This record gives sequence, structure tokens and C-alpha cells, in this order.
Amino acid sequence: MALTRKVWIWTLSAVIAGGAVATAGAAWVITSSHNAPVSSGQNGSGTGGGTPGAVPALYTGDELTWLLLPDDKLSSLLGATDIQPVSANYHTVGEREGVHAEPASCDPIAFRDDDGMIGVRGTSWSQGQLGGSIVVRQFASAEQAAANFDGVTAGLPSCSTFEIKQTERLLSSETLSEPVSKESADAKVVVFDQTTTPHGPYNSDHLQAVLLHGNLVLNVYLSHDGALALDQGKLAQTLLDQAHAAQEKLVQELG
Repeated sequence: MALTRKVWIWTLSAVIAGGAVATAGAAWVITSSHNAPVSSGQNGSGTGGGTPGAVPALYTGDELTWLLLPDDKLSSLLGATDIQPVSANYHTVGEREGVHAEPASCDPIAFRDDDGMIGVRGTSWSQGQLGGSIVVRQFASAEQAAANFDGVTAGLPSCSTFEIKQTERLLSSETLSEPVSKESADAKVVVFDQTTTPHGPYNSDHLQAVLLHGNLVLNVYLSHDGALALDQGKLAQTLLDQAHAAQEKLVQELG
């Protein structure tokens, strides 16, 4: 079943961004507002099927929230506090002031590539200068979502170490842990930790998780102080279970 085209309103405002990019100065935030409210509970334009060879699940509108972990799991798994309400606001880095990963193949790991994204739902939390976010991005097709997911995960084997630079000036050196990968009939997920040297007000070690499910890509980002006690395998399985529950709900909604 085809996705219904939606009307989006885009606005731009200049901010100082977190992470390595912030050390370079200003970046752009893009805020997107769907023409229906976040709480509208739109029913889908999706189609289910979790077995291999089945038509991929397609989600739209507030159906994206079904993939988000509930607050109690964010707290128990990730130590999240002061969790913000779910929103449809979209924040991405536009002009990076020459900041990039080297080698270039590691760029999608350090900086989100959201070409083709048509919808978003997410939340964030903060703990002093540390914190995290969980964001679900919607694409027009499962193929576009898979290309976005592969853009991050394909570089992991060759990006165990890489650098963040502004033009030729070194900003930080990055080291990735061995990724934890899990897959089900409904989804696949990769979790890895990224160590940053040196630390600074906007640079910290952080964990990333990336999940692919139907036409959605979910990203978890968690800053930490280098002493993170987190079962990455448990997080990966919890995200897979959430994706499976979302697909079951989608099938039920479609009758």
C-alpha cells in the first residue's frame, strides 16, 4: 500500500549544536511540523508482514511512536531522567563549517544523513551536560530506510578508529567498540560505543544504537562519562522486541 503524501512546514533557526560539530561553532536546526498534531493517533497507511519475503511494514504519522521505548524502559536501560514529551520536531546539522570525519566513509557514523526523511518522532533527556535521545525517522519506502541504515552500519568494520576535523584542524579522535548486532524477521539492530578524545563541554563518549524496521530507522544516542554500565545485547533485544510489538499493532490496526 502506498504512503500518502503529507504536507510539511520547514523552518530554520541558527543554534550551537552538541557533539563534535559544536566545537566548530554555529550549525543549523531544521524544525519540521506535521500538519496533524502528535497526539492525533492517525491510523496507517502501512502493511504488515514480519516473515522473510513479506511486504515490509510501512508506518506514517503517530504510528512512528510505536517504535519508541516507553519511559520506564528508557529509565531502566539507559538511566534516563527528565524525559521530554514526544515531539515531531526535527533537528539536524546543515552547514557544518567544514567539520567532517576522516576517512570520509566514517562520516555517516559521526553525522546523521537524513536525505529522503519525510517524518520523525522522538524524545530526549538530559543529565547535566550529559543526556540522550531516541528518534524514529520515516522514509517513503523500506528501500530508502535500508539505504540510510546501511550508510551507518556498512562503515563500522573500517571505522574502528577515525578523526573529526574542521578542514585540516584535528578536533577529536574517535574509537568504536566492537558492535553488537541482532536480527529478527521484523528488524535488525546494531549497538556500539564511541570513545572521544579529548573530552570537552560538547564532546563526550557516547553509545549509539541503530535499528531498521520497515520504512523506519530508529536511532538511540546516549552521552556518558566513560564509565557506562549498560548491557548492549539487552538493549538490542529490547529494541527488536519493540519493533515486533509495533508491527503486531500495525497489523491489528489494519484489520
